Amino acid sequence: TAKAWLKVCDYLQYKPSPFNGFDLFNHMADVVTARGRVEAAEAFELLASELEQHVKDGTTTAPFKEQYRIMFEGIPCWPKLPNLFKPLKANGLNITGVVYAPAFGFVYNNLDELVKAYCKAPNSVSIEQGVAWREGLIRDNKVDGVLVHYNRSCKPWSGYMPEMQRRFTKDMGIPTAGFDGDQADPRNFNAAQYEKVSASPKTMLAKYKAEGKKAIGCLPYYVPEELVYAAGMVPMGVWGCNGKQEIRSKEYCATFYCTIAQQSLEMLLDGTLDGLDGIITPVLCDTLRPMSQNFKVAMKDKMPVIFLAHPQVRQNAAGKQFTYDAYNEVKGHLEEICGHEITNDAIKDAIKVYNKSRAARREFCKLAGEHPDLIPASARAAVLRAAYFMLKDEYTAKLEELNKELAAAPAGKFDGHKVVVSGIIYNMPGILKALDDNKLAVAADDCAYESRSFAVDAPEDLDNGLQALAVQFARQKNDVLLYDPTYLENTRSEHVCSLVKESGAEGVIVFMMQFCDPEEMEYPDLKKALDAHHIPHIKVGVDQMTRDFGQAATALEAFAESL
Repeated sequence: TAKAWLKVCDYLQYKPSPFNGFDLFNHMADVVTARGRVEAAEAFELLASELEQHVKDGTTTAPFKEQYRIMFEGIPCWPKLPNLFKPLKANGLNITGVVYAPAFGFVYNNLDELVKAYCKAPNSVSIEQGVAWREGLIRDNKVDGVLVHYNRSCKPWSGYMPEMQRRFTKDMGIPTAGFDGDQADPRNFNAAQYEKVSASPKTMLAKYKAEGKKAIGCLPYYVPEELVYAAGMVPMGVWGCNGKQEIRSKEYCATFYCTIAQQSLEMLLDGTLDGLDGIITPVLCDTLRPMSQNFKVAMKDKMPVIFLAHPQVRQNAAGKQFTYDAYNEVKGHLEEICGHEITNDAIKDAIKVYNKSRAARREFCKLAGEHPDLIPASARAAVLRAAYFMLKDEYTAKLEELNKELAAAPAGKFDGHKVVVSGIIYNMPGILKALDDNKLAVAADDCAYESRSFAVDAPEDLDNGLQALAVQFARQKNDVLLYDPTYLENTRSEHVCSLVKESGAEGVIVFMMQFCDPEEMEYPDLKKALDAHHIPHIKVGVDQMTRDFGQAATALEAFAESL
Protein backbone atom coordinates (compact mmCIF):
# COMPACT_ATOMS: atom_id res chain seq x y z
CA THR A 1 0.00 0.00 0.00
CA ALA A 2 2.74 2.46 0.95
CA LYS A 3 4.74 1.87 -2.25
CA ALA A 4 1.67 2.30 -4.44
CA TRP A 5 0.64 5.41 -2.48
CA LEU A 6 4.06 7.03 -2.94
CA LYS A 7 3.94 6.17 -6.65
CA VAL A 8 0.62 8.01 -6.93
CA CYS A 9 2.12 11.05 -5.16
CA ASP A 10 5.12 11.02 -7.51
CA TYR A 11 2.90 11.55 -10.57
CA LEU A 12 2.58 15.18 -9.45
CA GLN A 13 6.11 15.66 -10.83
CA TYR A 14 4.83 15.63 -14.41
CA LYS A 15 4.06 18.90 -16.15
CA PRO A 16 1.22 19.35 -16.65
CA SER A 17 0.19 17.16 -13.77
CA PRO A 18 -2.10 14.22 -14.67
CA PHE A 19 -4.29 15.11 -11.70
CA ASN A 20 -5.00 17.80 -9.14
CA GLY A 21 -2.93 17.20 -6.01
CA PHE A 22 -5.88 18.36 -3.96
CA ASP A 23 -7.39 14.93 -4.68
CA LEU A 24 -4.76 13.38 -2.41
CA PHE A 25 -6.62 14.83 0.58
CA ASN A 26 -9.62 12.69 -0.38
CA HIS A 27 -7.57 9.57 -1.09
CA MET A 28 -5.85 9.95 2.27
CA ALA A 29 -8.94 8.49 3.94
CA ASP A 30 -7.90 5.12 2.54
CA VAL A 31 -4.18 5.33 3.23
CA VAL A 32 -4.86 6.43 6.83
CA THR A 33 -7.54 3.90 7.71
CA ALA A 34 -6.79 0.93 5.44
CA ARG A 35 -3.04 0.89 4.88
CA GLY A 36 -2.89 -2.68 6.17
CA ARG A 37 -5.51 -4.04 3.75
CA VAL A 38 -4.84 -5.71 0.41
CA GLU A 39 -7.78 -3.83 -1.10
CA ALA A 40 -6.07 -0.49 -0.39
CA ALA A 41 -2.86 -1.60 -2.09
CA GLU A 42 -4.80 -2.78 -5.15
CA ALA A 43 -6.81 0.44 -5.28
CA PHE A 44 -3.71 2.64 -5.30
CA GLU A 45 -2.00 0.42 -7.88
CA LEU A 46 -5.07 0.86 -10.08
CA LEU A 47 -5.01 4.64 -9.53
CA ALA A 48 -1.31 4.73 -10.43
CA SER A 49 -1.96 2.86 -13.68
CA GLU A 50 -4.73 5.31 -14.60
CA LEU A 51 -2.42 8.27 -13.94
CA GLU A 52 0.27 6.64 -16.08
CA GLN A 53 -2.19 6.49 -18.94
CA HIS A 54 -3.06 10.16 -18.49
CA VAL A 55 0.65 11.01 -18.74
CA LYS A 56 0.92 9.05 -22.02
CA ASP A 57 -2.21 10.70 -23.40
CA GLY A 58 -1.26 14.20 -22.19
CA THR A 59 -4.53 14.50 -20.28
CA THR A 60 -5.46 15.31 -16.71
CA THR A 61 -8.31 14.78 -14.26
CA ALA A 62 -7.89 18.34 -12.91
CA PRO A 63 -11.16 20.28 -13.50
CA PHE A 64 -9.31 23.44 -14.59
CA LYS A 65 -6.32 24.53 -16.64
CA GLU A 66 -3.05 24.41 -14.71
CA GLN A 67 -1.54 27.92 -14.76
CA TYR A 68 0.59 27.75 -11.63
CA ARG A 69 1.98 24.86 -9.60
CA ILE A 70 2.02 25.22 -5.83
CA MET A 71 2.98 23.13 -2.83
CA PHE A 72 0.50 22.81 0.04
CA GLU A 73 2.24 22.72 3.42
CA GLY A 74 0.45 21.36 6.46
CA ILE A 75 -2.71 19.46 7.29
CA PRO A 76 -5.79 20.84 5.50
CA CYS A 77 -8.85 22.18 7.27
CA TRP A 78 -11.01 19.12 6.67
CA PRO A 79 -14.41 20.78 7.36
CA LYS A 80 -13.51 23.61 4.95
CA LEU A 81 -11.99 21.73 1.98
CA PRO A 82 -14.42 23.35 -0.50
CA ASN A 83 -13.55 26.83 0.81
CA LEU A 84 -9.90 26.09 0.19
CA PHE A 85 -10.30 24.42 -3.20
CA LYS A 86 -12.58 26.97 -4.89
CA PRO A 87 -10.16 29.95 -4.87
CA LEU A 88 -7.32 27.68 -6.01
CA LYS A 89 -9.43 26.48 -8.93
CA ALA A 90 -10.54 30.01 -9.80
CA ASN A 91 -6.94 31.16 -10.09
CA GLY A 92 -5.55 28.15 -11.92
CA LEU A 93 -3.49 27.01 -8.94
CA ASN A 94 -2.83 23.29 -9.12
CA ILE A 95 -1.39 21.63 -6.03
CA THR A 96 1.55 19.64 -7.36
CA GLY A 97 3.36 19.23 -4.07
CA VAL A 98 1.82 17.95 -0.83
CA VAL A 99 3.84 17.56 2.35
CA TYR A 100 1.27 15.73 4.46
CA ALA A 101 0.17 13.01 2.03
CA PRO A 102 3.54 11.28 1.35
CA ALA A 103 4.17 11.22 5.11
CA PHE A 104 1.88 8.17 5.26
CA GLY A 105 4.05 6.22 2.82
CA PHE A 106 5.94 4.26 5.45
CA VAL A 107 7.92 1.41 3.88
CA TYR A 108 9.64 -1.12 6.13
CA ASN A 109 10.35 -4.85 6.35
CA ASN A 110 11.10 -5.38 10.04
CA LEU A 111 10.76 -3.71 13.43
CA ASP A 112 14.06 -1.83 13.17
CA GLU A 113 13.11 -0.37 9.78
CA LEU A 114 9.68 0.51 11.17
CA VAL A 115 11.24 2.59 13.93
CA LYS A 116 13.57 4.32 11.46
CA ALA A 117 10.67 5.06 9.11
CA TYR A 118 8.56 6.68 11.82
CA CYS A 119 11.56 8.75 12.92
CA LYS A 120 11.36 10.48 9.53
CA ALA A 121 7.79 11.69 9.95
CA PRO A 122 7.45 15.49 9.37
CA ASN A 123 7.20 16.27 13.10
CA SER A 124 10.10 14.01 14.05
CA VAL A 125 12.99 15.66 12.19
CA SER A 126 15.05 18.78 12.77
CA ILE A 127 14.29 21.96 10.89
CA GLU A 128 17.33 21.41 8.64
CA GLN A 129 16.13 17.96 7.59
CA GLY A 130 12.61 19.26 7.11
CA VAL A 131 13.78 22.10 4.86
CA ALA A 132 15.98 19.79 2.78
CA TRP A 133 13.15 17.32 2.18
CA ARG A 134 10.62 20.01 1.28
CA GLU A 135 13.01 21.87 -1.03
CA GLY A 136 13.67 18.57 -2.81
CA LEU A 137 9.92 18.23 -3.29
CA ILE A 138 9.75 21.79 -4.63
CA ARG A 139 12.49 21.06 -7.19
CA ASP A 140 11.23 17.64 -8.27
CA ASN A 141 7.61 18.75 -8.58
CA LYS A 142 8.46 22.03 -10.35
CA VAL A 143 6.65 24.19 -7.79
CA ASP A 144 6.08 27.92 -8.41
CA GLY A 145 4.99 28.89 -4.89
CA VAL A 146 4.00 27.55 -1.46
CA LEU A 147 0.74 27.84 0.47
CA VAL A 148 1.16 27.25 4.21
CA HIS A 149 -1.64 26.29 6.60
CA TYR A 150 -0.92 27.34 10.20
CA ASN A 151 -2.97 24.62 11.84
CA ARG A 152 -4.08 25.41 15.40
CA SER A 153 -4.57 21.72 16.13
CA CYS A 154 -0.95 20.86 15.36
CA LYS A 155 1.49 23.21 17.05
CA PRO A 156 4.55 20.96 16.56
CA TRP A 157 4.10 21.21 12.79
CA SER A 158 3.04 24.85 12.61
CA GLY A 159 5.93 25.92 14.81
CA TYR A 160 8.45 25.38 12.02
CA MET A 161 6.50 27.14 9.32
CA PRO A 162 7.67 30.78 9.58
CA GLU A 163 11.27 29.64 9.21
CA MET A 164 10.29 27.24 6.43
CA GLN A 165 8.67 30.10 4.52
CA ARG A 166 11.81 32.20 4.82
CA ARG A 167 13.97 29.33 3.62
CA PHE A 168 11.76 28.60 0.61
CA THR A 169 11.95 32.20 -0.58
CA LYS A 170 15.66 32.57 0.18
CA ASP A 171 16.84 29.23 -1.17
CA MET A 172 14.37 28.58 -3.98
CA GLY A 173 13.39 32.12 -4.97
CA ILE A 174 9.66 31.37 -4.85
CA PRO A 175 6.82 33.25 -3.13
CA THR A 176 4.98 31.86 -0.13
CA ALA A 177 1.70 32.69 1.58
CA GLY A 178 0.25 31.50 4.88
CA PHE A 179 -3.16 31.38 6.53
CA ASP A 180 -4.40 30.46 10.00
CA GLY A 181 -6.89 27.66 10.37
CA ASP A 182 -7.64 24.38 12.05
CA GLN A 183 -7.74 20.81 10.78
CA ALA A 184 -10.84 20.08 12.88
CA ASP A 185 -12.64 23.25 13.97
CA PRO A 186 -14.13 25.36 11.14
CA ARG A 187 -14.62 28.30 13.53
CA ASN A 188 -10.85 28.82 13.53
CA PHE A 189 -10.54 29.01 9.77
CA ASN A 190 -10.08 32.78 9.77
CA ALA A 191 -6.98 34.35 11.30
CA ALA A 192 -7.36 36.08 14.61
CA GLN A 193 -5.63 39.42 15.11
CA TYR A 194 -4.15 40.42 18.42
CA GLU A 195 -2.75 43.59 19.85
CA LYS A 196 0.83 43.23 21.04
CA VAL A 197 1.93 44.39 24.43
CA SER A 198 4.64 43.15 26.76
CA ALA A 199 7.19 44.32 29.25
CA SER A 200 10.29 42.93 30.92
CA PRO A 201 12.66 44.09 33.67
CA LYS A 202 16.34 43.87 32.76
CA THR A 203 17.85 45.85 35.62
CA MET A 204 19.16 42.78 37.43
CA LEU A 205 20.64 41.36 34.25
CA ALA A 206 22.57 44.58 33.68
CA LYS A 207 23.73 44.53 37.31
CA TYR A 208 25.14 41.01 37.12
CA LYS A 209 26.77 41.67 33.75
CA ALA A 210 28.46 44.75 35.20
CA GLU A 211 29.88 42.48 37.91
CA GLY A 212 31.46 40.32 35.22
CA LYS A 213 29.06 37.40 35.60
CA LYS A 214 27.66 35.39 32.72
CA ALA A 215 23.91 34.84 32.56
CA ILE A 216 21.80 32.04 31.13
CA GLY A 217 18.15 32.52 30.17
CA CYS A 218 15.87 29.79 31.54
CA LEU A 219 12.60 29.31 29.69
CA PRO A 220 9.61 27.35 31.05
CA TYR A 221 9.43 24.67 32.50
CA TYR A 222 11.59 22.83 35.07
CA VAL A 223 15.03 24.03 33.99
CA PRO A 224 17.63 22.63 36.46
CA GLU A 225 18.87 26.09 37.44
CA GLU A 226 21.20 24.47 39.95
CA LEU A 227 23.54 23.59 37.06
CA VAL A 228 23.74 27.23 35.97
CA TYR A 229 24.33 28.35 39.55
CA ALA A 230 26.97 25.63 40.06
CA ALA A 231 28.80 26.95 36.98
CA GLY A 232 29.14 30.37 38.62
CA MET A 233 26.63 31.90 36.21
CA VAL A 234 23.31 33.63 36.82
CA PRO A 235 20.04 31.89 35.88
CA MET A 236 17.59 34.47 34.51
CA GLY A 237 13.95 33.47 34.15
CA VAL A 238 12.43 34.12 30.73
CA TRP A 239 8.65 33.78 31.00
CA GLY A 240 7.50 36.42 28.56
CA CYS A 241 6.71 40.04 29.44
CA ASN A 242 4.10 42.79 29.15
CA GLY A 243 4.04 46.15 27.37
CA LYS A 244 5.98 45.84 24.09
CA GLN A 245 4.50 47.54 21.03
CA GLU A 246 6.22 45.94 18.04
CA ILE A 247 6.23 42.18 17.66
CA ARG A 248 8.82 40.53 15.42
CA SER A 249 8.40 37.10 16.94
CA LYS A 250 5.39 36.61 14.63
CA GLU A 251 7.92 35.98 11.89
CA TYR A 252 8.92 32.82 13.72
CA CYS A 253 5.72 31.48 15.25
CA ALA A 254 2.02 31.13 14.55
CA THR A 255 -0.49 33.59 15.98
CA PHE A 256 -2.09 30.88 18.11
CA TYR A 257 1.02 30.16 20.15
CA CYS A 258 0.80 31.10 23.80
CA THR A 259 2.09 34.57 24.42
CA ILE A 260 4.69 33.39 26.93
CA ALA A 261 6.58 31.76 24.07
CA GLN A 262 6.00 34.66 21.70
CA GLN A 263 7.05 37.35 24.13
CA SER A 264 10.09 35.40 25.30
CA LEU A 265 11.30 35.21 21.71
CA GLU A 266 10.44 38.88 21.22
CA MET A 267 12.76 39.92 24.05
CA LEU A 268 15.53 37.85 22.49
CA LEU A 269 14.95 39.49 19.11
CA ASP A 270 14.62 43.12 20.15
CA GLY A 271 17.79 43.28 22.24
CA THR A 272 16.17 43.23 25.65
CA LEU A 273 18.07 40.05 26.54
CA ASP A 274 21.27 40.68 24.61
CA GLY A 275 23.14 40.41 27.90
CA LEU A 276 22.45 36.69 28.07
CA ASP A 277 25.26 34.31 27.23
CA GLY A 278 22.91 31.48 26.28
CA ILE A 279 19.41 30.13 26.82
CA ILE A 280 18.00 26.78 27.92
CA THR A 281 14.75 25.86 26.22
CA PRO A 282 12.78 22.87 27.56
CA VAL A 283 10.26 21.18 25.26
CA LEU A 284 7.53 19.97 27.62
CA CYS A 285 4.55 21.24 25.62
CA ASP A 286 3.47 21.32 21.98
CA THR A 287 4.32 25.00 21.73
CA LEU A 288 7.79 24.91 23.25
CA ARG A 289 8.82 21.84 21.24
CA PRO A 290 8.82 23.54 17.81
CA MET A 291 9.69 26.90 19.37
CA SER A 292 13.00 25.43 20.48
CA GLN A 293 13.96 25.17 16.81
CA ASN A 294 12.83 28.74 16.21
CA PHE A 295 14.91 29.96 19.16
CA LYS A 296 17.88 28.19 17.59
CA VAL A 297 17.37 29.82 14.20
CA ALA A 298 16.64 33.28 15.60
CA MET A 299 19.61 33.24 17.99
CA LYS A 300 22.21 31.50 15.82
CA ASP A 301 24.35 34.63 15.55
CA LYS A 302 23.64 35.86 19.10
CA MET A 303 23.98 33.10 21.65
CA PRO A 304 23.98 29.33 22.16
CA VAL A 305 20.60 27.62 22.49
CA ILE A 306 20.57 24.57 24.75
CA PHE A 307 17.74 22.08 24.24
CA LEU A 308 16.31 20.19 27.21
CA ALA A 309 13.98 17.24 26.61
CA HIS A 310 12.34 15.92 29.78
CA PRO A 311 10.72 12.48 29.83
CA GLN A 312 7.02 12.19 30.59
CA VAL A 313 7.28 8.75 32.19
CA ARG A 314 9.83 10.02 34.65
CA GLN A 315 9.25 8.00 37.83
CA ASN A 316 10.82 4.66 36.90
CA ALA A 317 14.52 3.85 36.47
CA ALA A 318 14.47 4.43 32.72
CA GLY A 319 12.82 7.83 33.16
CA LYS A 320 15.33 8.91 35.78
CA GLN A 321 18.20 7.78 33.56
CA PHE A 322 16.73 9.74 30.65
CA THR A 323 16.53 12.85 32.82
CA TYR A 324 20.07 12.27 34.10
CA ASP A 325 21.41 12.01 30.54
CA ALA A 326 19.50 15.11 29.45
CA TYR A 327 20.82 17.12 32.39
CA ASN A 328 24.33 15.84 31.75
CA GLU A 329 24.11 17.11 28.17
CA VAL A 330 22.93 20.51 29.42
CA LYS A 331 25.84 20.48 31.85
CA GLY A 332 28.27 19.94 28.97
CA HIS A 333 26.90 22.92 27.04
CA LEU A 334 27.07 25.11 30.13
CA GLU A 335 30.70 24.11 30.66
CA GLU A 336 31.48 25.30 27.14
CA ILE A 337 29.94 28.68 27.98
CA CYS A 338 31.52 29.16 31.42
CA GLY A 339 34.87 27.73 30.34
CA HIS A 340 35.42 25.27 33.19
CA GLU A 341 34.12 22.01 34.61
CA ILE A 342 30.97 22.02 36.71
CA THR A 343 32.00 19.73 39.55
CA ASN A 344 29.76 17.34 41.42
CA ASP A 345 30.49 19.18 44.67
CA ALA A 346 29.41 22.47 43.09
CA ILE A 347 26.12 20.89 41.99
CA LYS A 348 25.47 19.45 45.46
CA ASP A 349 26.18 22.86 47.02
CA ALA A 350 23.81 24.50 44.53
CA ILE A 351 21.09 22.01 45.45
CA LYS A 352 21.37 23.07 49.09
CA VAL A 353 21.09 26.74 48.09
CA TYR A 354 18.04 26.06 45.96
CA ASN A 355 16.33 23.82 48.51
CA LYS A 356 16.71 26.60 51.03
CA SER A 357 15.21 29.06 48.58
CA ARG A 358 12.30 26.74 47.76
CA ALA A 359 11.55 26.29 51.45
CA ALA A 360 11.61 30.06 52.00
CA ARG A 361 9.16 30.63 49.14
CA ARG A 362 6.81 27.95 50.41
CA GLU A 363 6.91 29.60 53.86
CA PHE A 364 6.27 33.02 52.32
CA CYS A 365 3.18 31.71 50.49
CA LYS A 366 1.85 30.32 53.76
CA LEU A 367 2.48 33.56 55.64
CA ALA A 368 1.06 35.71 52.84
CA GLY A 369 -2.13 33.65 53.01
CA GLU A 370 -2.33 34.31 56.73
CA HIS A 371 -1.77 38.07 56.32
CA PRO A 372 -3.94 39.23 53.39
CA ASP A 373 -4.14 42.62 55.08
CA LEU A 374 -0.38 43.05 54.62
CA ILE A 375 0.28 41.14 51.38
CA PRO A 376 -2.17 41.96 48.58
CA ALA A 377 -2.09 39.90 45.38
CA SER A 378 0.22 42.32 43.59
CA ALA A 379 2.80 42.30 46.39
CA ARG A 380 2.72 38.51 46.64
CA ALA A 381 3.27 38.20 42.90
CA ALA A 382 6.14 40.69 42.95
CA VAL A 383 7.96 38.86 45.74
CA LEU A 384 7.75 35.51 43.96
CA ARG A 385 8.60 37.03 40.60
CA ALA A 386 11.84 38.49 41.92
CA ALA A 387 13.21 34.97 42.35
CA TYR A 388 13.56 34.69 38.58
CA PHE A 389 15.91 37.67 38.34
CA MET A 390 18.22 37.28 41.35
CA LEU A 391 20.86 34.82 42.45
CA LYS A 392 19.06 32.48 44.81
CA ASP A 393 21.33 33.04 47.81
CA GLU A 394 20.78 36.82 47.58
CA TYR A 395 17.06 36.40 47.05
CA THR A 396 16.61 33.90 49.87
CA ALA A 397 18.40 36.11 52.38
CA LYS A 398 15.98 38.96 51.68
CA LEU A 399 12.95 36.67 51.67
CA GLU A 400 13.85 35.11 55.02
CA GLU A 401 13.96 38.61 56.55
CA LEU A 402 10.50 39.31 55.16
CA ASN A 403 9.22 35.98 56.45
CA LYS A 404 10.43 36.82 59.96
CA GLU A 405 8.56 40.12 59.90
CA LEU A 406 5.38 38.45 58.66
CA ALA A 407 5.63 35.67 61.24
CA ALA A 408 5.90 38.25 64.01
CA ALA A 409 3.09 40.43 62.72
CA PRO A 410 -0.27 40.20 64.52
CA ALA A 411 -3.28 39.08 62.54
CA GLY A 412 -4.91 42.14 61.00
CA LYS A 413 -8.45 42.82 59.88
CA PHE A 414 -9.21 41.97 56.25
CA ASP A 415 -12.61 42.72 54.78
CA GLY A 416 -11.93 41.13 51.40
CA HIS A 417 -11.91 37.55 50.15
CA LYS A 418 -9.17 34.93 50.08
CA VAL A 419 -8.91 32.85 46.92
CA VAL A 420 -6.75 30.14 45.37
CA VAL A 421 -5.40 30.95 41.90
CA SER A 422 -4.59 28.32 39.30
CA GLY A 423 -3.00 28.41 35.86
CA ILE A 424 0.33 29.05 34.16
CA ILE A 425 0.87 32.72 35.03
CA TYR A 426 -1.35 35.65 36.01
CA ASN A 427 0.99 38.52 36.93
CA MET A 428 -0.15 40.89 34.18
CA PRO A 429 -0.47 44.42 35.66
CA GLY A 430 -4.15 44.72 34.75
CA ILE A 431 -5.00 41.41 36.40
CA LEU A 432 -3.10 42.23 39.59
CA LYS A 433 -4.78 45.64 39.79
CA ALA A 434 -8.21 44.04 39.41
CA LEU A 435 -7.43 41.56 42.19
CA ASP A 436 -6.29 44.33 44.52
CA ASP A 437 -9.18 46.66 43.62
CA ASN A 438 -11.68 43.94 44.45
CA LYS A 439 -9.84 42.88 47.62
CA LEU A 440 -9.15 39.40 46.32
CA ALA A 441 -6.09 38.16 48.21
CA VAL A 442 -4.22 35.02 47.15
CA ALA A 443 -4.33 32.47 49.97
CA ALA A 444 -2.53 29.78 47.93
CA ASP A 445 -1.72 29.07 44.32
CA ASP A 446 -1.47 26.26 41.82
CA CYS A 447 0.50 28.19 39.21
CA ALA A 448 3.39 27.05 37.05
CA TYR A 449 5.17 30.39 37.49
CA GLU A 450 4.78 30.24 41.26
CA SER A 451 4.21 27.27 43.59
CA ARG A 452 4.53 24.48 41.05
CA SER A 453 8.09 25.63 40.34
CA PHE A 454 9.27 25.32 43.95
CA ALA A 455 7.02 22.58 45.33
CA VAL A 456 9.60 19.77 45.27
CA ASP A 457 13.13 19.75 46.72
CA ALA A 458 16.08 17.80 45.37
CA PRO A 459 17.40 15.14 47.77
CA GLU A 460 20.60 16.17 49.55
CA ASP A 461 21.61 12.68 50.67
CA LEU A 462 22.68 11.36 47.26
CA ASP A 463 26.34 11.36 46.28
CA ASN A 464 25.68 12.31 42.67
CA GLY A 465 24.28 15.81 42.16
CA LEU A 466 22.88 15.12 38.68
CA GLN A 467 21.14 12.04 40.01
CA ALA A 468 19.57 14.12 42.78
CA LEU A 469 18.20 16.57 40.22
CA ALA A 470 16.81 13.68 38.16
CA VAL A 471 15.07 12.30 41.26
CA GLN A 472 13.64 15.76 41.96
CA PHE A 473 12.04 15.91 38.52
CA ALA A 474 10.72 12.37 38.95
CA ARG A 475 8.90 13.54 42.09
CA GLN A 476 7.20 16.50 40.41
CA LYS A 477 3.42 16.11 40.40
CA ASN A 478 0.13 17.97 40.16
CA ASP A 479 1.10 19.64 36.89
CA VAL A 480 -1.02 19.47 33.74
CA LEU A 481 2.15 19.33 31.63
CA LEU A 482 3.38 16.14 33.27
CA TYR A 483 2.11 12.60 32.91
CA ASP A 484 0.29 11.48 36.05
CA PRO A 485 0.05 7.70 36.58
CA THR A 486 -2.86 8.34 38.98
CA TYR A 487 -4.83 10.47 36.52
CA LEU A 488 -7.91 8.24 36.82
CA GLU A 489 -8.17 9.39 40.42
CA ASN A 490 -8.24 13.04 39.26
CA THR A 491 -5.32 13.68 41.63
CA ARG A 492 -4.43 17.16 40.40
CA SER A 493 -7.96 18.50 40.61
CA GLU A 494 -8.32 17.12 44.12
CA HIS A 495 -5.02 18.82 44.98
CA VAL A 496 -6.47 22.20 43.98
CA CYS A 497 -9.57 21.51 46.08
CA SER A 498 -7.38 20.63 49.06
CA LEU A 499 -5.53 23.96 48.70
CA VAL A 500 -8.84 25.74 49.21
CA LYS A 501 -9.59 23.82 52.38
CA GLU A 502 -6.08 24.09 53.83
CA SER A 503 -5.68 27.82 53.14
CA GLY A 504 -9.16 28.90 54.22
CA ALA A 505 -9.91 30.30 50.78
CA GLU A 506 -13.46 31.05 49.69
CA GLY A 507 -13.10 30.20 46.01
CA VAL A 508 -10.82 29.52 43.05
CA ILE A 509 -9.84 31.72 40.12
CA VAL A 510 -8.56 29.76 37.12
CA PHE A 511 -6.42 32.01 34.94
CA MET A 512 -6.51 30.28 31.57
CA MET A 513 -3.57 31.14 29.33
CA GLN A 514 -4.80 31.74 25.79
CA PHE A 515 -3.96 28.81 23.48
CA CYS A 516 -2.55 26.63 26.28
CA ASP A 517 -3.89 23.24 25.22
CA PRO A 518 -2.88 21.26 28.35
CA GLU A 519 -4.57 23.74 30.70
CA GLU A 520 -7.68 23.95 28.53
CA MET A 521 -8.05 20.18 28.23
CA GLU A 522 -7.63 19.69 31.96
CA TYR A 523 -10.19 22.34 32.93
CA PRO A 524 -13.35 20.17 32.61
CA ASP A 525 -11.95 17.71 35.20
CA LEU A 526 -10.98 20.59 37.49
CA LYS A 527 -14.42 22.18 37.17
CA LYS A 528 -16.08 18.86 37.93
CA ALA A 529 -14.04 18.45 41.11
CA LEU A 530 -14.67 22.04 42.25
CA ASP A 531 -18.38 21.63 41.67
CA ALA A 532 -18.39 18.33 43.57
CA HIS A 533 -16.75 20.06 46.56
CA HIS A 534 -19.14 23.04 46.23
CA ILE A 535 -16.24 25.46 45.74
CA PRO A 536 -17.12 28.70 43.91
CA HIS A 537 -14.85 29.34 40.96
CA ILE A 538 -14.42 31.41 37.82
CA LYS A 539 -12.32 30.96 34.68
CA VAL A 540 -10.62 34.11 33.37
CA GLY A 541 -8.76 34.11 30.06
CA VAL A 542 -5.36 35.82 30.10
CA ASP A 543 -2.41 36.47 27.84
CA GLN A 544 0.61 38.78 27.81
CA MET A 545 -0.55 40.80 24.80
CA THR A 546 -3.77 42.11 26.31
CA ARG A 547 -4.00 45.90 26.59
CA ASP A 548 -7.49 46.31 27.96
CA PHE A 549 -8.23 44.21 31.05
CA GLY A 550 -11.72 45.67 31.44
CA GLN A 551 -13.51 42.40 30.73
CA ALA A 552 -11.33 40.45 33.17
CA ALA A 553 -11.73 43.17 35.81
CA THR A 554 -15.52 43.05 35.45
CA ALA A 555 -15.51 39.28 35.80
CA LEU A 556 -13.34 39.44 38.92
CA GLU A 557 -15.53 42.17 40.41
CA ALA A 558 -18.62 40.02 39.89
CA PHE A 559 -16.88 37.00 41.39
CA ALA A 560 -15.86 39.00 44.47
CA GLU A 561 -19.44 40.19 44.93
CA SER A 562 -20.73 36.61 44.64
CA LEU A 563 -18.38 35.52 47.42
